[in-house]
Amino acid sequence: MMNKTMKLITGTVLASLFLAGKTYAVDACSQTQQLSGGRTIYNKNETGRGNGNYRYEIWRDGNGGELTLYPKDACFRASWNNAGDYLGRVGLVWDQYINYKNAGGDIIANYAYKKSGDDGGTYSYIGIYGWMDNPQIEYYVVDDWLHNRGAPGGSYMGSQRGTITVDGGTYKVWSGTRTGASKWGQSTFTQIFSVRTSQRQCGQINISEHFRQWEKLGLSIGSVMEAQILAESGGGSGYVDFTYATVEIGSGSSSGNGNGNGNGYGYQNPWEQEQQGQQGQSSGSVDSSEVCSQTQQLSGGRTIYNKNETGRGNGNYRYEIWRDGNGGELTLYPKDACFKASWNNAGDYLGRVGLVWDQYINYKNAGGDIIAKYAYKKSGDDGGTYSYIGIYGWMDNPQIEYYVVDDWLHNRGAPGGSYMGSQRGTITVDGGTYKVWSGTRTGASKWGQSTFTQIFSVRTSQRQCGQINISEHFRQWEKLGLSIGSVMEAQILAESGGGSGYVDFTYATVEIGSGSSSGNGNGNGNGYGYQNPWEQEQQGQQGQSSGSVDSSEVCSQTQQLSGGRTIYNKNETGRGNGNYRYEIWRDGNGGELTLYPKDACFKASWNNAGDYLGRVGLVWDQYINYKNAGGDIIAKYAYKKSGDDGGTYSYIGIYGWMDNPQIEYYVVDDWLHNRGAPGGSYMGSQKGTITVDGGTYKVWSGTRTGASKWGQSTFTQIFSVRTSQRQCGQINISEHFRQWEKLGLTIGSVMEAQLLAESGGGSGYVDFTYATVEIGSGSSSGNGSGNGNGGSCWSTRLGYPCCTNNSQVYFVDDNGSWGIQNDDWCGIVKTGNGNGNGNGGSCWSTRLGYPCCTNNSQVFFVDGDGQWGIQNGDWCGIQTSNQSSQNPSQGNQYPSQGNQYPSQGNQNSQQSSYPKGTGMQFYSQCKNPNQWAMTFDDGPTQYADAILDLLKERGVKATFFVLGRMYMSSTDYNWSRIVKRMYDEGHVVASHTYSHQDLTSISYQEIRNEMKQLEDAVYSAIGKKPAFMRPPYGSGNGNQNVIQALSDAGYHAAITWNIDSGDWDNKDINYAKNVFSSQAYGQGVISLNHLQYNGSTKDSIIALAKAEMDIMIGKGYKMVTMEECLGMSAYQ
Repeated sequence: MMNKTMKLITGTVLASLFLAGKTYAVDACSQTQQLSGGRTIYNKNETGRGNGNYRYEIWRDGNGGELTLYPKDACFRASWNNAGDYLGRVGLVWDQYINYKNAGGDIIANYAYKKSGDDGGTYSYIGIYGWMDNPQIEYYVVDDWLHNRGAPGGSYMGSQRGTITVDGGTYKVWSGTRTGASKWGQSTFTQIFSVRTSQRQCGQINISEHFRQWEKLGLSIGSVMEAQILAESGGGSGYVDFTYATVEIGSGSSSGNGNGNGNGYGYQNPWEQEQQGQQGQSSGSVDSSEVCSQTQQLSGGRTIYNKNETGRGNGNYRYEIWRDGNGGELTLYPKDACFKASWNNAGDYLGRVGLVWDQYINYKNAGGDIIAKYAYKKSGDDGGTYSYIGIYGWMDNPQIEYYVVDDWLHNRGAPGGSYMGSQRGTITVDGGTYKVWSGTRTGASKWGQSTFTQIFSVRTSQRQCGQINISEHFRQWEKLGLSIGSVMEAQILAESGGGSGYVDFTYATVEIGSGSSSGNGNGNGNGYGYQNPWEQEQQGQQGQSSGSVDSSEVCSQTQQLSGGRTIYNKNETGRGNGNYRYEIWRDGNGGELTLYPKDACFKASWNNAGDYLGRVGLVWDQYINYKNAGGDIIAKYAYKKSGDDGGTYSYIGIYGWMDNPQIEYYVVDDWLHNRGAPGGSYMGSQKGTITVDGGTYKVWSGTRTGASKWGQSTFTQIFSVRTSQRQCGQINISEHFRQWEKLGLTIGSVMEAQLLAESGGGSGYVDFTYATVEIGSGSSSGNGSGNGNGGSCWSTRLGYPCCTNNSQVYFVDDNGSWGIQNDDWCGIVKTGNGNGNGNGGSCWSTRLGYPCCTNNSQVFFVDGDGQWGIQNGDWCGIQTSNQSSQNPSQGNQYPSQGNQYPSQGNQNSQQSSYPKGTGMQFYSQCKNPNQWAMTFDDGPTQYADAILDLLKERGVKATFFVLGRMYMSSTDYNWSRIVKRMYDEGHVVASHTYSHQDLTSISYQEIRNEMKQLEDAVYSAIGKKPAFMRPPYGSGNGNQNVIQALSDAGYHAAITWNIDSGDWDNKDINYAKNVFSSQAYGQGVISLNHLQYNGSTKDSIIALAKAEMDIMIGKGYKMVTMEECLGMSAYQ
């Protein structure tokens, strides 16, 4: 059996899945046909997603520049007019940086273009452009240029390092250092140029081969962040029009000469290469006994000076530097998790590097123990009030901040005392004795200001190198009676509460490995080694179980639970234990949800709520086909209940949503009212009866129009209502789906399956003493339906799902062939075992590198290959059997991963009922093609009332991105009055930051401060905090620091625009009319206007708004707020 940790190689194997739009191997130079259509970005700087997984950027330093994104692969047209500097580029960007040597093949670009331009620019480059990290490198492969002064080159490129031969041409290689704007703000970085000696306008560029040749010349190559096709000019006017453009990871073909390696690089088996993933990036792990020999001084890397910042380091390691006043630095070495933390009279300083899990983990079944190894040098005075060197992290459910302290800088003995709480005992781990302290603290946390637990393991004797088995500390803490939550992070730490000093890690790794426990009487004494997770309860999309019981024993699980967290009188969604997610939603009056620290257990209670819903269970970000999920979806439950008969309805059971088609579904096992089983015309019509899990259910179904996962929409409702109530048992949810299909109902892709308590009024509670939702083998006791899965899938017994399409084989072991799906391993079903891929028939699209559609997808495009659908933001092939060949009227709708609108969560808005968003994304257009969101920046201003009067007169709503300080101060009465009027009249109030700073140029903490100042002012005016924002200048898409800060601040949407009125640039009304008339077609529109700008008057602002409304409404657009545009709540 392969090691489970292999599934975490997001930066290597999945790169081979990262092939963007629909392409074929062709002769690029024959692709000269002029393209048309697509979207043009006019006279502004912008980054975003193009076709498939391609990303684009347009950047111009003054004057005019445009970028047209054609609806084909990475094709684009770049044009500029006397721009100080202009850059247009489209290609691949890896959020998880890759090592080009084991990316699954060479990075290859193919291109053909037309060009025109004058000789007015100081330089021009056409070719490839990108960045690398560790070390920081900006790189170019230049195949052509526009000026007439010969091939680029000279001292501004550094010095010439040699010549190389790649792709049949000779390139001069230049390299030097530069200080200026970079991916990391202002920094010093290396530039490398390959400049072809003879120009060409079409061909192939083997980018990886250039990297290999650069290394042969003695240049260092870092982790590749991006590889994009480029047109850049330092002035002048011109265009480059790409009629063919692709960037892919393929087999490669090296045609080196004496400078080349001539070895014909092809597919490289990533399993034989170095592994990267949530285990970080290792330059070669050493045995724990050898760690203390790793003392060689490191150099290079990047230093962060005197600011607070979080971000990604090498591989999947993440870092943080935080300082409360005065000086502090963090140097990130280009090796593993190694860093140097240094500080000078900082009030508090913290530097840390290690692992952060976006999906929190249960340490007991993480695939092995969490192990850190380290060696370091240190120096410091005794001026600090405390200092810790060791491990640091957070847990959730319950909220815990934890430390493992192996060393300190002060001379006052091991840290300890009442500020750490009380001493809970001593433990022995990794050959040393630790005192364990624990207490509660109220202050800043991962959840803002909250009360949380702190746990410290403090080694009684200092050491400067060794291994820390972090999981073993967790086990020992539990033996002392402390609760352990879901682990969010485990990072190597240097922290000091004042003074001056440094800690310089010459060796540092954090990995999930086998572990080695050396416990004593306080330890567990059982020599914990590698725990086979396949023999444990599975965690992941199956949730976290504290020990599943047989269905016959569920009803004995009646012991009252306690502890956990209670959410009072508000609507909220979030993560519970393990991978369980929860929601509380109440429409008026009181309602609470207590999340117990066990499985999916919760207590739902309400008091005269207009409607109350509490639910906990599984939510799949990648929707699943229940037929090949790896087993049946099974819920087990036991609960106590109490309630009056004042509600119009009540349901206890299972709740969830499906997509394609849109379905809201219920399995109702019980209710609180005394009027018999729910049922009637409000549920649609009765479709029949079924027998599942030993009971009879009536099945109802109908359509409803209202709030849904997609905003306001028309969707199907399906109810299974048990004829006799019960308060404990098993619900085989998949069996209900099978029975519904037998009754002629259509089943979509399952988005969620959660245990539910819902009441339409009245008062009461439902208290779950046992609750799990899991994917298991299932046991159907229906009326002869069977489970419909067709055979077994061998990988489910190992904890992995079956592949749901004809997946490419990435690895073969004794168990079978392994594929990759949703960034995880899946078992490729053996042919002839009756399992199939769930799609029926053969799937032609897999030979072209695209999956089969796993549901009855709409036909979005038809070509010579077949019918194409869209699934998970990418193309999929529609089966030829039982499919329609009809082409939709909208024509070619190209999937864009940047325009997916997840809408999990609750409904929480005065104006409308929309679910809260999840995560943080950038948006530039509405989800529905007939919607138009008119937005105004920079308010409130002296003209705000006039615009509000116009909107009221027209009976339409808009969205206002307000500032705390520009034309009005948030401390002014009129500021609050206008913001409140905006909100009271049904418009959306969103954030434009407090003082209009470019978020890409300030630190994480400064971004948080900008957002908090503004949201506090908005809250004072309307009693709500925005969840939508617009970054000043539209910048920040793809900037991890910006995205992380906004996400941590509770924002779900950073909203730019796809139509710009140009008012800020003093464009006249005729310009705007032309833009709206020519660009608003076949797409949802977010337009940009301002409530004041240089040279504006009330009359000009009103006239412009009226003209835009006349054009857009005349074109059939519906004017909506950003809530309706995105289908999610605008408020936190």
